[in-house]
Amino acid sequence: MASRTIFRDTESAGSQGSGPHRGTFKVSANTLYVKGCIVTRSAAGRAVNPSTADVSGLPAMGVCAATIDNRTNAEMGGLDDSGNVELEYGSFGFDLAAGSATPVPGTLMYVFDNQSVTTISSTRGIAGKCVEYRANSKGVLQCYVRFSPAEAGTPTV
Repeated sequence: MASRTIFRDTESAGSQGSGPHRGTFKVSANTLYVKGCIVTRSAAGRAVNPSTADVSGLPAMGVCAATIDNRTNAEMGGLDDSGNVELEYGSFGFDLAAGSATPVPGTLMYVFDNQSVTTISSTRGIAGKCVEYRANSKGVLQCYVRFSPAEAGTPTV
């Protein structure tokens, strides 16, 4: 599936629990962050928009809270650290990539691209654990994954 370039209406599931519900990360160079899409974290601690069929191994940090354009010709200028992107933590529904096994609650999920997850690890980054696999309000089957730096097995930055 191709990465999205426009707003994604991402549904959440259940209580968002205790602890922080949002986090802020520095932007990466020449990157478009799309509201409602998965954002990963680079080794340098910057927010990264996962590419189509992402195999970077970068862990998911959360879901983008607003569309931020840090591409070269955008107002931010396109450089590393030229702004911040705010992420939401919690349980959010994403498409299940083709070829994935049907997840059950507790299944470790991996980042496929910025709008879908998979059960196939390979060299993919951890998205979090499946909390539900059900149809969303539009009738589309989705895997609801708990996103946060702690869920992806990385320290809060």
